Amino acid sequence: MRQALVSYWRNITYGEQAGFVARMLRGGLWLVSFGYSWAVRWRNWAYDRRWLRGQRVGVSVLSVGNLTVGGTGKTPFVAWLAHWLGALGYRAAILSRGYGARNGLNDEALELAWELPHIPHWQGANRVALAQWAAAQGVQLVILDDGMQHRQLHRDVEIVLVDASDPWGGGYLLPRGRLREPRTALGRADIIVLTRAELVSATVLADLAQEVARLAPQALQAIARHQPRYLANVAGERQNLDTLAGRKVAAFCGIGHPEAFAAHLRQLGAEIIAWRIFPDHHTYSDTDLNKLAQWLARQGEASWVVTTRKDLVKLPQREIAGKPLWALVAGMEIVQGQQALQQRILQVLPAEQRLAA
Repeated sequence: MRQALVSYWRNITYGEQAGFVARMLRGGLWLVSFGYSWAVRWRNWAYDRRWLRGQRVGVSVLSVGNLTVGGTGKTPFVAWLAHWLGALGYRAAILSRGYGARNGLNDEALELAWELPHIPHWQGANRVALAQWAAAQGVQLVILDDGMQHRQLHRDVEIVLVDASDPWGGGYLLPRGRLREPRTALGRADIIVLTRAELVSATVLADLAQEVARLAPQALQAIARHQPRYLANVAGERQNLDTLAGRKVAAFCGIGHPEAFAAHLRQLGAEIIAWRIFPDHHTYSDTDLNKLAQWLARQGEASWVVTTRKDLVKLPQREIAGKPLWALVAGMEIVQGQQALQQRILQVLPAEQRLAA
């Protein structure tokens, strides 16, 4: 039921659902978005005029966030950032809200633990307290995952990710669209990274870069793409990407941008003969697994089941309905503006920390 409602909401907000009922729902959501817009604008106005202030906690804070609900690539970007800082010798930690956490960690934290086993990741609603705890543990800097709207914590660098394939979430604020804040909020950004550049044409990317520059002329811009690396299963086994070429697969996922996952599979030569989408951050129950098994049992031509690593960390099994289960593991690659981005970040780190590194 939840899956159907999420899919229906997306079709409504993007104008893909036709008919009288759909038009009425869009009108109602548009009216509700006025209240949400007023609350967001008032809060930002209070922070911009320093009536409300972000709290400093004694460590450098790098915020990674976005304007829209759903996936823009925050997790792979946080992993890229943490890898780079760790290679320089800095003691970093990751802080996040932990939306949808079960048994202490949510799917994004589990995915980052897979990628960054030696970097601490603390989750909780009070990220000011988490940052203070990190400072007490000797951490030199914290990466605030999904931090753009969390203005209670002062940040030294505001990094905002914009998905090039769907930059403005339908063009409306919640709940009419997927924007958490108006586009003008990009004016707070120090660095803006256009992600998923591989999914759009050079012309679309150039037009978006020009629009972003108009909205945030003070911000550095970088361009990134999601680069598939390999296939993995829960046993830690790997397959090369070329094993997907010409292979008939059944695919499913519960992520913020499922279309990007499907596009990557097709670019690698896979033939998707069956496809299912779950809500972002979906936790797979026994009922879900039984239904998946029944669904896959009907997909006789599919030799493999493929999902994302974000989903695989919640599915501790090597196969479903007798079909091997693999995850497509992708990473972030900065293809333009990387040096300027890194220099901007290094400017906020105290000189003694740079020397120590």
